[in-house]
Amino acid sequence: MSALIVGPAFFNYNEAIGSALQKAGYRVRIVGSPVHNPSGLWNRVSIDFAGKFGIVAFRKAWRRRFNRLICSTDHDMRPDLMLVIKGDWLDPLVYEACTAARKVIWFQDAAYRCGPDHLRLAQLADAVFVFESTDIDYFAKAGIDRGKLRFLPMGYDDTVYKPLDMKREIDVSFVGKMYPQRKALLADLVRDLPGVRFEVWGRFVRYQEPRTWWEWVRVRSDARLRRIYRNRDIPPQRVNLLYNQSKIVLNMHHDQSRDGCNPRVFEIAGSGAFQICDDNGFVRTQVSDAIVQFQNYDDLIEKIEAYLRDDAGRERLSQASLSAMKAHTFAHRIDQMLSMVA
Repeated sequence: MSALIVGPAFFNYNEAIGSALQKAGYRVRIVGSPVHNPSGLWNRVSIDFAGKFGIVAFRKAWRRRFNRLICSTDHDMRPDLMLVIKGDWLDPLVYEACTAARKVIWFQDAAYRCGPDHLRLAQLADAVFVFESTDIDYFAKAGIDRGKLRFLPMGYDDTVYKPLDMKREIDVSFVGKMYPQRKALLADLVRDLPGVRFEVWGRFVRYQEPRTWWEWVRVRSDARLRRIYRNRDIPPQRVNLLYNQSKIVLNMHHDQSRDGCNPRVFEIAGSGAFQICDDNGFVRTQVSDAIVQFQNYDDLIEKIEAYLRDDAGRERLSQASLSAMKAHTFAHRIDQMLSMVA
């Protein structure tokens, strides 16, 4: 059997899912799509910058080339399964014309964040898997057959995220996209916990937002902040190293998470690290009640200070959450998916 994956080239998720499909007996090919806009200086200028002035011809031309690649790959493979992840760049007409025996789409984000064609793509798919269970009602109300809608949360790659024999020299770490609310909370923590060693990884500066340039100048002018904030993304293997070096890993969800959770929940727990995340009922009831949650800022401060003093408590809870991760690997998710579309 063969499978074609079309999904955003983001933190090796395509490859992890492809590996899970290979374990299930599929030959896999991957066509990676941009996470947001195509990378490269020319694309920055012709697509991002020109788009601000209403010039969309370059974006449309890139999308046509991308969809021609999907067409040719599908024609060469004649896959048994076509798994589309998010589908931001996929033309519904191309999707409809693809020859795959089974067409599946997995919205690994809230549906409204998956491009303007997400409803049409959902209509064309044989099965639709959603990242947030509330999106089942959203799609059903939009006319999508409820019988082909399934809730399937993200998972993690247990070949990457795993415990390592390392000394935990970092007190608190955070990895993720630097949304304004995350920046604000982290800045308050750094200010109010001067004796705590933090490491924060993620793109602090966004080239399209000049305000972030000045924020970064302020960070670079302070010796302590320079050691804390790292203005870049790091690959999954490096993230796992960081988690294994951390006494506490902080996790904050995007506002979209109403009845679901981000993949960091699984990755942090799978690495064997101790996690504190914001209040999330899905994590508590469906993932692991050993993952500590905070209700507000004061509660977070108290829990960071308490657990930094409680090595045994951190170890007990991290081991309990690690044990729960056996049911949340990508291999497990793919088995669930294939059983639903068989």
